[in-house]
Amino acid sequence: LPDPALTAWGETTARLGLALRGFIHPRAIRRLPWDVQHAATVRPMTGAIGDRAARAAVTAVLDRYDAAVAPRWGLLRAQVIHGDLTADNVLANEDGLITGIVDFGDMTHAPLVCDLAVAIADVLHGRDDAIEAADAMITGYVSVTPLDDEEAGLLADLVTARLATEVTVT
Repeated sequence: LPDPALTAWGETTARLGLALRGFIHPRAIRRLPWDVQHAATVRPMTGAIGDRAARAAVTAVLDRYDAAVAPRWGLLRAQVIHGDLTADNVLANEDGLITGIVDFGDMTHAPLVCDLAVAIADVLHGRDDAIEAADAMITGYVSVTPLDDEEAGLLADLVTARLATEVTVT
């Protein structure tokens, strides 16, 4: 996707967060193995990663998550989020602009920034311009919902935690 479409995806992610603000449901408080807020729970599964280098990388990400993210978790703004804003769950027009969002089955109460982290992690797959793509999505997101200092400081760790979770669960 070109930068304008990625920026719009970031904006849409933030707007969805605004739409869900204040919504709560008892079933939104649950554990899903691929949910970024529960990234550390996949650690027992890392033994199934056949590639030694990949297993070491995932373990390093989970170690970083435990040390840097988990202690600061309670400082993040939280609400019900979509939880799975991936390319498989957005409808887009021929210009790559999002026209709809589907699959609300992974909604959970989690830090607001997790939706952005999941969306960024998804668009990084196979890109040579990963930094630029992430920057475009962040630019769009913050144009609607600015990140506070804690969220901005943890975003990269949340993205890598989501990617490590993907590797482990799949």
